[in-house]
Amino acid sequence: MASAEGWAVDTSVAIAALDAGHAAHSASLAAVRRYRPALAGHTAYEVYAVLTRLPGQLAVDPTDAAALIDRVFPDVVWLGPGVAGWLPRGSSVALSTTLSSGKPLASVADGC
Repeated sequence: MASAEGWAVDTSVAIAALDAGHAAHSASLAAVRRYRPALAGHTAYEVYAVLTRLPGQLAVDPTDAAALIDRVFPDVVWLGPGVAGWLPRGSSVALSTTLSSGKPLASVADGC
């Protein structure tokens, strides 16, 4: 299955899949290989931050971290207009659906 079929992961799964020393590495890596998930929007930033700020020699070079994330999780998905009904009325929130290519698919703002 591909991420286009609706699979996305958060930071806990992404880091576990990328870190061979993580207790959940085997299960997370198997899930990533099987389902080829996208990263849930904010997760791309969190995974990058974690990888580049690991203690001591474990920290990944920023360029390498970005390349690794792009290779393993080529798509990043953001909340789209369809979730506007889940937000309290009058929320001032900007939502968009954007692929990692940076091309927005849809957007909605203020008054969701």
